[in-house]
Parts: sequence; structure tokens; C-alpha cells
Amino acid sequence: MAKKKAAAYVRVSTLEQAKEGYSVEAQKDRLTKYVDAMGFDLFKMYVDPGHSGAKMDRPALTAMVEDIDAGLIDTVVVYRLDRLARSQKITLYLIEDVFLKNDVEFISISENFDTSTPFGRAMVGMLSVFAQLERDTIRERMLLGKYEKVKNGWWGGSSARPPLGYAKMDKELIFNPREAGIVREIFERFNNGESKNAIFLDLRERYPLRIYHTNLINDVLRNRVYVGDVGFRGEFFEGNHEPIINEEVFELAQNRLDSISSKYGRPYVRRSALLARKLVCAKCGATMVKKTVKRKNKEPYSYYVCNSKIKARPHLVRDEKCDQTNITTELADNYVLGVLKNFDYEKAIQQAKGEVPKKEDIKQQLEVIERQQERLVDLYQTGLVEFEELDERLKALQKKHEKLLQPQKRITQQKKKVIKQLTDLQGADWGKFTFEQQCAVIDTLIEKVVYDQGAMTIYTNF
Repeated sequence: MAKKKAAAYVRVSTLEQAKEGYSVEAQKDRLTKYVDAMGFDLFKMYVDPGHSGAKMDRPALTAMVEDIDAGLIDTVVVYRLDRLARSQKITLYLIEDVFLKNDVEFISISENFDTSTPFGRAMVGMLSVFAQLERDTIRERMLLGKYEKVKNGWWGGSSARPPLGYAKMDKELIFNPREAGIVREIFERFNNGESKNAIFLDLRERYPLRIYHTNLINDVLRNRVYVGDVGFRGEFFEGNHEPIINEEVFELAQNRLDSISSKYGRPYVRRSALLARKLVCAKCGATMVKKTVKRKNKEPYSYYVCNSKIKARPHLVRDEKCDQTNITTELADNYVLGVLKNFDYEKAIQQAKGEVPKKEDIKQQLEVIERQQERLVDLYQTGLVEFEELDERLKALQKKHEKLLQPQKRITQQKKKVIKQLTDLQGADWGKFTFEQQCAVIDTLIEKVVYDQGAMTIYTNF
């Protein structure tokens, strides 16, 4: 009789690497001994060091699932269930839709259960609940510790890079005179009327190692650390570090920032390209991102490319074989702006003036959504709907549900705000719009722009 081919899966998060018995080597040693004792043939050791169990996007886990789908594995062995996942949703998905579907046995050497029986699967469900509870408890403790640190005046940001103008020593921000001068210059120039983009382009030439990304100017202008405060989740406390500017200078900048973002459309969402997060590939459904190529003795060349093609962010890839063509940013941006200049604002205003739904109608719509959610879950349990489709459709229904629950007064206020924005845009001089204002207009008017082999289709919010 052929030996069972066993896959040993090992995972540690950064926090757990220091815990006794959870290190990579400790888990590998115990799993190897178990596989040998059971007479299995170790097919492969899949290791995910430093990856959270709350996420499905793990390189070794993804590779193991692919090998299971290919029929290469008979048994999956882990040290403990929470090594596989710390999310109940992910655990049950792997057990039911990956392991059982492919007749793969699942073994945890620290817990005794058999996933081939209803009782065994129930045990997995209970254990996964406790694994998720432990993860949430650890996270809550870490956040509480961070909050206490900030409350006592110490900076609570990530250790990777302190704010421009400061160096970091342990939990303390140390004043950096040279960078502090750059911060003061940013505030002074912005408060005197210069655009963020103009300031960025000039400072990037002068300080390329310090002005390293396009959002930095906005981040500096919005950061209360420069007036001596430290913050945690929107709550601010007096810091122990030296301030760089005074409150008056900071508030002047906030007033101008708010004026820019509210004058034309929704509050401006920071981005480096006009159609970022709006341009979608028609072939695979992934978003398209701006790329810039620097050419010797020539102007830089910028274009939009499908995220599935560049594969820089694996979670944004929809189809690795996508062959969508690229399009220059100038061509795409000018086309969209041209359409918006001739947009039927009067029609959009009339649509925005539509009646606020009555309470009885809202209740009926909520009941319809809840029935749709129940039917989707039933279809999933009977195997007629895949997990990915279930998740996507439930999220869409939940958004509708949340929107209907908004207070009627708030809906009315939102309508009035949108109507005013549209009215202002009717006779606006597009030639005077800044980049931020153009982005704000696009956020107000456009849901998405679908691109396919040179053709663009604009879907509006009206």
C-alpha cells in the first residue's frame, strides 16, 4: 500500500516568533517526527514566517492549496490549529472548501479531531473561534499599550520612518534642525498660496532623499505632530517632543486644505494619478495604475497599466494572463476631463433632487435585502455558489443595507451638498482647476472608467 503524501504547514507571526514552541524550527522538528512516526511520506514542508494567521494571502499557504487542487497531497499536518489560521472564516473555508473537497485529511498534532466526521468539524469550528478570540485579545492589548504610550506624550507611529523633521530614539522624537527647516518651508509656501504639487516638485529636486513620495507634502500639512501633539485614532495629547511650527500656522494650512477639498466635489482622496482607483481593466476587472518611465534627455513618459500585468501587489491581481494594452495618462486623463466638461449637470441636479425614501419603503427594502442574504447562504451551503462569489455578493448587499439605515435627515443634507457641488460645476472654469480640484470632481461624478483596448466607457454616479 502506497504511503500517504503529507504536507506539513508551519506559520509564525512576528509577535509569536519569540514564544517557546512556536518558532519555525521547533514546529518543523515536531511535525517531521510526527510524519515519520505515522509512516507518512513527507511531500513538502510549507513555511510562512512572519505572516498573520488572520489573512489568506500567504505564499506557502497559497502554494499548498494549489498542490492540493492538483491532487499531490493526501494529508495536511500542523502543530496547532491556530498555525493554519486565526480567523474562523478562513479556517472553515480551508477545511470545507479545500481539504474535504479534495479528500485531504487534516491533522493537528496538538488537538485530537477527525475532520471527516460532523463532530470533528464542529470541534474545528469551536477551536477556530477561540483562536480568533486569542488573536483579537492580543491585538486589543497591543492597541491599549500604544494608546497609553501616546497618552503619556510619546510618539506612537511605526518604527520604520519617523515624521519629516524628527529622528526617532526608542519612543522619543528627536528634533532634526535641517529637516525642520524643510517642514517650515512647506507650511510657509503653502500658506502663501503655492500648490502642493509645485512645492513637491521643487523640494524633490533639492532633497531627493527626504521628499520621497508624492503624498508627503499633504501628510506634513495634516500632521499635528509639528505643533507638539501626538495622536492615536483621532485623539490627540500634548507630546514630549519639540514643536516645529505654532498652532496659528498649522490652522491656516488646515483652512486652505479644507477649502481646496470642499470647493469642488467630495473631500479629495490623496492619489498620484487623476484616474487612480477609478480606471478599471475590462478584461480582468483589476484596477489600472499609473507608471512613469524616465528617459534619457527626454520628458518622463507616463501610462496606465493593469495591476494584473505588473503583479506588484498580488492581492490586486485578477488574471495573471491578462493582456490588456496600456494607455498614456495624458490621453486617458484628457478624454475623461473632456467628457466631464460637457457633462449634463442639469440632468444630474434633477436626479439628485429625487425624493427621500419613506420609512415604510426603507423597511420593505431592508427585508428584501435580508431575504437575499439568507438565500445566498443557502445556495453556498448546497454547493451552488462558490465562496468568492458568496463573499462578494454579501458585501454588496451589506453596503446597500448600511446605506438604507442612514438617517433621513442625513440623506437630505447629503443631497443638498451634492446639488450645490453640481450647481457650482455648471459654469466653472475648468482651465483654473488644480490637480486636487480635478480629482475631487471626478470623485463626485464618476463611479468608474472601464478601459478596453483603447476604448473607454465612463460610468457616472448619476
